[in-house]
Amino acid sequence: MSRQGGLSEWTHELSNRMPHLSKPQVAILAMWSYGIALTKSCGRRTVATLLTLLLHQNVNAIEQRLQEWCCDAQDKSGKHRRALDVTTCFAPLVAW
Repeated sequence: MSRQGGLSEWTHELSNRMPHLSKPQVAILAMWSYGIALTKSCGRRTVATLLTLLLHQNVNAIEQRLQEWCCDAQDKSGKHRRALDVTTCFAPLVAW
């Protein structure tokens, strides 16, 4: 299985385990966690560089998405942005 295929499977698993998250939230959470697992680093640029190689996307665009994951809704660019209340993830994580 390719690493990109692994990211797809991981995204699907997170979507099933955390159905309360929106598709974009699941996608970024999957990118972050998959990138951290593969690089053994939580550095945003390191994870973004790996994801660039996997997804064939611009490193700055990926890094921006990863950065905005950590921001409050009003600090994110674009419309329809929202913050994630991480406490909503506790019960699904414990049940997992």
